Amino acid sequence: MTDVSSRRADAIHVLGRRTPGTTLPYTAIGIGFAALAAFCCGYAFWRHRDVERAISRGELAHPDQRVLALLPGGAVVLGVLLVIVLSTGFRTSNESDRAQRAVRPRLAR
Repeated sequence: MTDVSSRRADAIHVLGRRTPGTTLPYTAIGIGFAALAAFCCGYAFWRHRDVERAISRGELAHPDQRVLALLPGGAVVLGVLLVIVLSTGFRTSNESDRAQRAVRPRLAR
């Protein structure tokens, strides 16, 4: 068990070193997608209950138009933000400073 734990720790350490700069934008967008998914699950439960009640009364339950606009709108906004972050290669000033320091010793040789 100790061997597996040490390998896992080594893998986390290597992956952490391969991810330069901040991961804040990716984390924020991921949290947004997770919140949207949680909202979808909650709305699906509520909607199912509403439709079941309407069927038992012999009526039709229409979906809330605000929710129908909010869900795809939120997904589009988060998707566009993700494309922007991925296409710009989000870099922090600390990362560019480290890259400059890594290049300078090579040039001095």
